[in-house]
Amino acid sequence: MRKISALIITLVAVVMMTIGVSAQVIDSIENLDNGTVAVRYESENGKAIKLMVEKSGERFFYDLDEDSESILPLQSGEGTYRICVLEQKADNRYRVALSKSIEYVAKASNECFTNPIDIIDWNEGDPIYEKALALTDGLETDNEKIMAVYSFAINAFDYDYDKINHIDGSYVPDPNAMLEEKKGICYDYSSAFAAMLRINGIPTRLVKGYNNDIDVYHAWNQVYNSETGLWMTVDTTFDAYYLDNGVDFSFEKNSADYAVDQIF
Repeated sequence: MRKISALIITLVAVVMMTIGVSAQVIDSIENLDNGTVAVRYESENGKAIKLMVEKSGERFFYDLDEDSESILPLQSGEGTYRICVLEQKADNRYRVALSKSIEYVAKASNECFTNPIDIIDWNEGDPIYEKALALTDGLETDNEKIMAVYSFAINAFDYDYDKINHIDGSYVPDPNAMLEEKKGICYDYSSAFAAMLRINGIPTRLVKGYNNDIDVYHAWNQVYNSETGLWMTVDTTFDAYYLDNGVDFSFEKNSADYAVDQIF
């Protein structure tokens, strides 16, 4: 009888420990102290979940995957952020399910744009990680590394004209998949390019918005020039097309030709 009681107590303890661990992982908003925030939330009813990142009236919204942890940028600079998990109630109405205020103090300039996030994702040892380091092996300056990665991107990747018809607004690019398949849409180009430069410690933004020459939503990059202290507008999607079709082009684009909507 004592053995049975001891077994029951042990099982209860294990269950309680499991619940405790789960509670620490699920429904959490964590400041990673590197310009990014980690969010995990599990909807009890399987309803749609969104995340709002807000600072000084500027808001960014994301779709959350409840099966994994989401890493998102604090791209509006230093200061106080309000992070809200929004759970769908009905139609397009959402309720605040979880909220937290975070104070972001940068440890280094532009650190927000040197780390992995959901749409520019990698881990140490990934194929994209190893490729990025191999491309810049032996190179010393940031500009040399930028041009090595840029040359690879516009030569190795092709535009996938069919893919754009089979995805929706919830699509998330995968730099490792882009490297393997060697084709994708502008979102894939800009994600893979940003990943390879960030892996090399070069601040790189993924930008969404519009280009004057096309009438559809577009994605490109802004790359930090450590020599000038300025951001360069780079569009590997356009340049890969120009290269394939024998059209003259320049590495740095005129920022006036682009209308920025969101920066990541």
